[in-house]
Amino acid sequence: MQIKKSDTRTVLLAGSYVFKFPRLFHLFRILRKAIELIPERKWDLIRINSYWKWRDFYEGIRQNFSEYRCWRATKANFLAPTFFSIGIINVQKREKGDIPFSKELRIAFQKLPKEAEEERLKIDPHYFSSKNFIKNTEGMRLIDYGDKSPDLKFVNFLIRWQKELSSAFYSN
Repeated sequence: MQIKKSDTRTVLLAGSYVFKFPRLFHLFRILRKAIELIPERKWDLIRINSYWKWRDFYEGIRQNFSEYRCWRATKANFLAPTFFSIGIINVQKREKGDIPFSKELRIAFQKLPKEAEEERLKIDPHYFSSKNFIKNTEGMRLIDYGDKSPDLKFVNFLIRWQKELSSAFYSN
């Protein structure tokens, strides 16, 4: 069993499954700061601090929901399957393989139509980082496709260009 952490989620790798949770760390930071500031009656500071930390926690929930939404909408072979999500927990299939080299990703992206590439360049490059992919004998799979942006640019990109992405990333 392995545990990995990002800014917004904690990921538990167990057997054939991946469990993704929003980082509870952010809620503990709210509580710790509130306990510190309540005796001083600094209500505005408590409110401001709580807003930003709650937003960080909620982004993890949003990522879980967006992964599940994307998987249900596409069932694309280049995505790691997401079996279940209620926001607070996301359950995915654990993919085996290696992290692809950046050059391999660039070659795959070159297979996309010009319009898809133009749209991809308008999305935060973090989503297309090699650490979000696994490469094996079948091709490359996107294992982290949770979108924390309110307009879901990344997920909408995956849904819109699923056929082309499938051809570019997955050989079976």
